[in-house]
Amino acid sequence: MPPSPDLEGGVLHVGVVGMGTVGRAVAHGFETIGHEVSVHDRKLATRIEQLLAAAVVYVCVDTPAADDGSCDTSAVQAVAEELAALDYAGVVAVKSTVTPGTTAALQRRHPRQRFAHVPEFLREHAAAADFVDSHDVCIVGADSKEDYRLVKRCHGALPRAFRHVTPTEAEVAKYFGNFYNAVLITFANGFYEICQRLDADYAQVKDSMVLRSYIHDRYLDCNENLRGFGGACLPKDARALVSLCRELGVDARLFDAVLADNARYTA
Repeated sequence: MPPSPDLEGGVLHVGVVGMGTVGRAVAHGFETIGHEVSVHDRKLATRIEQLLAAAVVYVCVDTPAADDGSCDTSAVQAVAEELAALDYAGVVAVKSTVTPGTTAALQRRHPRQRFAHVPEFLREHAAAADFVDSHDVCIVGADSKEDYRLVKRCHGALPRAFRHVTPTEAEVAKYFGNFYNAVLITFANGFYEICQRLDADYAQVKDSMVLRSYIHDRYLDCNENLRGFGGACLPKDARALVSLCRELGVDARLFDAVLADNARYTA
């Protein structure tokens, strides 16, 4: 298949580590653009050595919650260790959600490597479609303009906008996006309960207010079968953000309240 006409600069060899929801969506998206894509997952009969010729290796492994609610980044660190031991010369672009400061710490630990953080904002049930059809922004946390331009080239014309920030800023942006959604869901649940007490139809209230230009009709639906936030990402990342606030000494009581309210709605 010839490369996409949107593929400025020609075909790249791209690697993807981790074939979960994000990894599959990323691999599919890069193949759609026209790149040569190699994948590696410990559950598959693959070897990470197959990715050494890739210009960029995207790390999409799981980062589950630890017992204290913090983000377990050990799988990301393990991939970085493997690639460093193999003298991988390209950019290691972390797409996994990680504690802010993780990519900078990896860079200090492996100074000869090139690291970036490129978060994804994909819905779990529509990840592949979101990456290809609803890619509103690609945030690239990279220390050099060269690495930023390479990651930007990988994504072709799919994103409607690009933003070059530091790796830590990109990591924070991921939590910003997920917790913003969590706040909206909690906000909607509060007004749903008010409507219940007043014998008012929450859907009528919500549908009226989203006609205002500044209120967007996302994450505001609520009914007896659709209450607090769940899934693989929002609860985990919300707990990780609260854990980070404790570690940093940040008194963010709204974040604590969102977790507490959601526990009631999802009990």
